[in-house]
Amino acid sequence: MKLIFQKAQSKQDIKNVYEYNIDAFSESPDFNWNLNEIQKEVLAGWDLYAAYLGEEVIAAIFLKKENGQ
Repeated sequence: MKLIFQKAQSKQDIKNVYEYNIDAFSESPDFNWNLNEIQKEVLAGWDLYAAYLGEEVIAAIFLKKENGQ
């Protein structure tokens, strides 16, 4: 199987990642896994990626570059 990382480009993309609301996504003690919080992170400069294994989202990844790097 192929592992693919796909950057969320729209609110619909963010919603699609959110809808894969499994326990693995919500284990961070300082982050509430809900659509509003996810959108706040994206608006704060974080890029959201969905990791797909085949057709299934298996992880959500937030990435923020420091000083453009």
